[in-house]
Amino acid sequence: MKVLVFALLFLTSLAQAKIESNYTLTPTAGQSEFLPGINLAVANIEFKNNAGDLKGIGLDLSAKYFYGLTDFLSVGLEVSHQNMRTEINAPNTNTQTTKGKGFADPVVRAKGNLDVADLGVFYSIAYGFATQKSKYNFDSDEYTMASGQNSYQLEAGVAVPVNEYLIGGHINYTKNLKGKETHTTNGIDSEVDLKESTSHRLKIYMEFQKQYHLTGAFVHQRQTDLYQGLEFSARFDTSSQSEIIPQVTSLVVKHPEDLNADIASVVYFGATFRYLF
Repeated sequence: MKVLVFALLFLTSLAQAKIESNYTLTPTAGQSEFLPGINLAVANIEFKNNAGDLKGIGLDLSAKYFYGLTDFLSVGLEVSHQNMRTEINAPNTNTQTTKGKGFADPVVRAKGNLDVADLGVFYSIAYGFATQKSKYNFDSDEYTMASGQNSYQLEAGVAVPVNEYLIGGHINYTKNLKGKETHTTNGIDSEVDLKESTSHRLKIYMEFQKQYHLTGAFVHQRQTDLYQGLEFSARFDTSSQSEIIPQVTSLVVKHPEDLNADIASVVYFGATFRYLF
């Protein structure tokens, strides 16, 4: 217990003046942070040998709430509702349409940051709850957005002030635990075991500490396949307690041949409204 108390006091002494960037935003002690957001994803795959293409579009509406326990640690809840549609077009065949809709798994997260010498260190620990089984109906090509798997996420990063800039990087690691999925075929349900899986995302970024806090980042992500690309974001004040944060991310599959494709990419367009109270 004495060691724990000492550690908390030590962290408090480090956290007097947080280095803040687009990737390190947290509320202060006793402060609430509300983050509603909207995100549009557009995917495109061009298969080899003129075998057709895949077009996908997805809309994600999210809401996050955090409360500052201290100036360097906050806890909160994240929820989202998603609507996805994918079309596969191939020569001499009908278009195959697949649809997904529903709430994603809720996530409980603790996040924070603190200053160590001239470094801004930030982190988060999260747990996603599979509130229901994942479901896929092969009769209608429709599926739910629940994953059917509990998961945990670990994130850590640094931000280094250099003149009027911040240079930094952070990595996010996600582990999906074993779960269940229900398949419906010809009106008959069957249960499928879902195996453990992992994914990660690395960002290396530079932020211009100007009025709009412009940020550019290189993204390296593995989620079923390997993606690489660029991300740009900014922050625009709308009042003394609120701001809007637009973001654009463009990723391409590093090895499209794994999908028997010449081109495989996805672009995300998003905006988050941040309100402190």
